[in-house]
Amino acid sequence: LQHGIAENLQAIGGGYKNSIYRPSFYLGLNWTLWKAEGFKVGLIGGGVTGYKTQHRIGPLLTPSFSYERSNWGIDLVGLAFKGEGMIAISFKWKL
Repeated sequence: LQHGIAENLQAIGGGYKNSIYRPSFYLGLNWTLWKAEGFKVGLIGGGVTGYKTQHRIGPLLTPSFSYERSNWGIDLVGLAFKGEGMIAISFKWKL
């Protein structure tokens, strides 16, 4: 889920099954640092669950890359932390 707070700031949250077959949930903010012709580059900060910190929230700080049109978009996010990592591609559309 994404919700615009300001022109360059979005609240984000969601869930997925991670590579170690655990449910993971994340919550944070996506700050857009650069944008041009539908492309965006930003920084995500927040928290994530489901990794070696199974019963608590681990820190989340990662770059974000997006391509957005008027009613749909694609996001690419990658993260590495203490020997673990993930790459996520998500497709989004406006409701």
